[in-house]
Formats: sequence, C-alpha cells, structure tokens
Amino acid sequence: MRPLSGEAELWAVARLRADAYHEDDTSRFASTFRKQFAEREAASLRQRIIQAPADGGGGGGGSGGGPLRCECLVAVEGAGGGGGGGDDDADGPPPAAAAAGRVVGCIDLRPPRGDGAPPVPAGLGAGAPPEGAARGAYLLNVAVAQGARGRGVGAALMRAAMRRARERHGAESAYAHVEAANGAAARLYARCGFAEAGEASGSLSGALDLGRVVLLRADLADDDVGV
Repeated sequence: MRPLSGEAELWAVARLRADAYHEDDTSRFASTFRKQFAEREAASLRQRIIQAPADGGGGGGGSGGGPLRCECLVAVEGAGGGGGGGDDDADGPPPAAAAAGRVVGCIDLRPPRGDGAPPVPAGLGAGAPPEGAARGAYLLNVAVAQGARGRGVGAALMRAAMRRARERHGAESAYAHVEAANGAAARLYARCGFAEAGEASGSLSGALDLGRVVLLRADLADDDVGV
C-alpha cells in the first residue's frame, strides 16, 4: 500500500474504477462507457491530487506549499510481468512497463482541511467531513480488481488510509459514505471501526440518486487504529 506514483498508475486506477462502476453493465455500449468513465476519472484524479497553492488560490500543482487536496493510495501486486495490459481501444496511453507490479486496489484520502481552511474548489468535491469536523479525514472511491477480491485488499487499503490520515495528516477521525443497501461495503467499514454517524447531506453530489446514503465515522485516536 503506497501513494499513487506516475501516469501509468494513474491510468490503472482510472480503469479499475471504470470497471468497478460498470461491472454489471452487459450492454453493447459497455466498453465505450468504461472508456469514457476512465478518461473522466483520470482527468479528475490529476486535479484532486495536486497541492493547493499556499495563498489558497486555484490552479497550479506540485509544490505550491498549500494543503494537500487529496491522496490516492494503491495496492500493488507482484513485480515485473505484464498485469493489466492494454486492449487496442484502451483509453489513454498504453501502460508503461509493469516493473512496479499491478495495481489491484485503490482508495482516495482527503486530509483534514483544518480550521479556517478556504472552501474546496468547485469540481473537487465537497460534502464530508461535515462542518465543524476540522480534524476529520474523508475516505472515498475504494475499488478492488475483480480477481483480487476476497483476499482482504479492501480492508488493507482502508486501514492503510486510516493510519496515514492519523500519522501523516494529524486526523483525529475518519469519515466515509456508504449506500445503506450495500451490505458488503457496510461490513467492510464496520470491520475497520466505522459506525453510523448520520444521513448523508445533499452536498454529496450524486449519492442521493442511488438510494439512502449513510455517513460513517471512525475514531483515529486509539493506538490500534487500522489493525
């Protein structure tokens, strides 16, 4: 488990999320929808993981000196080999050499914004943590490759993100959203110490269209967090 590194891994994450989102799509347009989703997610990832400028303004990434907007952590399997190769119509550039292994899971970590932080720029996501949770991190966009499921990858990603939120970003709590009807996801969060903290607000764009969405919270103060 480590932070995403490089363009090839960024595209691997985008494709992984596209596959997960359209997993049940058996229409003849499924490959087109996956490609379009991956292209949008790759572009969005580039925007989410840049560092905000020190003056709180927009644009510019890299070493701006301001707060980090988002991190993407990846689970990487093996080394060498050609996992995740490319189809002829694959979105984006062809995968680079897989010397670092194959990305089999991912999660986004939005660090605490702190007291007095400027508003989140439009398009980078608002919502959780709720108002007043200045030291709360937010975990989202968990995805695990179909062939790697059932091996604890999702839980390991969640726990790694929780540890990183506390140890690197000083978070005192972690928040996440889950669809009430998604029992598997709810059980995963529960195993990692999350408990229901309330209903999602309308600020979580698109989530309410999928049914009842629950806000979850985990305390990161305990020394055994993420174990």
